[in-house]
Amino acid sequence: FLLLLLLQACKKNNTDVPAPKPKDVYVAGTENNSNFPGGQAIYWKNGEKINLPTATGAYSYANSIFVTDDAVYVAGVDGADGVVYWKNGAKIILAGPQEAISSSGIIVTGNDVYVSGTAFDNTTSLTTACYWKNGIKYNLGEAGHNSGTKGIAVNGNDLYVLGMQYGTTEFFGYWKNGVPVDLNTGQYRAV
Repeated sequence: FLLLLLLQACKKNNTDVPAPKPKDVYVAGTENNSNFPGGQAIYWKNGEKINLPTATGAYSYANSIFVTDDAVYVAGVDGADGVVYWKNGAKIILAGPQEAISSSGIIVTGNDVYVSGTAFDNTTSLTTACYWKNGIKYNLGEAGHNSGTKGIAVNGNDLYVLGMQYGTTEFFGYWKNGVPVDLNTGQYRAV
């Protein structure tokens, strides 16, 4: 009897452990359709397509997506409005079509929204790597040289923007808090 009691006490508890809740999958992209033959910014959530507002007769592209507990942020370009991001489908314009050509990444930390991109200067015909923090633009590239961005990240108090600069001061790497960190070894380009 004692042996049977001990075996029962040592038996594993077979309580059902609930299966983990599946994670949502978000993907940003662009779709050509009859309403927007140049492309319409969209994103998918678990395979369901969500169209993002695009100016009539224009095109739009979604380049990056960031999801918080209560919002979906998508960075992109609208042909009529320039560099934009959408927060839960509402379009926020960062720079008009004459002053910016692309966005490359978006990240949200606390109440701050960061978007990396590339601005265009009509007077010099040069592009400049930049980012917007809460709608305010900050240039990263050196004046007089073409530069651009590829992505953005925040770690603690540090802001990282991946990008490059061409010309006599060629640079392939990232800016950490606005200071360039060149990853180019001379043998291989880093970006």
